[in-house]
Amino acid sequence: MADVKMKLLIFKYLPKGFISRVFGGIALIPVPRVVMKRVIDWYCVKYGVNLDEAAVPESGFRNLNEFFTRKLKKGARIIDRDARSVVAT
Repeated sequence: MADVKMKLLIFKYLPKGFISRVFGGIALIPVPRVVMKRVIDWYCVKYGVNLDEAAVPESGFRNLNEFFTRKLKKGARIIDRDARSVVAT
């Protein structure tokens, strides 16, 4: 419990804008294909990402930004046309 409180305290005082820019820059760094595949496979298992819906480039994703901003295959998700629905694209 003390470990969790310490982490929360640290995150409370970290400069979030700076950290966001640092991780944004890291996400743009090209990574060797074999390393990127392992990272993406781990992430997909950990967070339940379905890559069957994704239009994965033939050579794979070059960096984390390409993975996190991936396009979906046509028809992978149906858009609800009901006027009372809220849809983000």
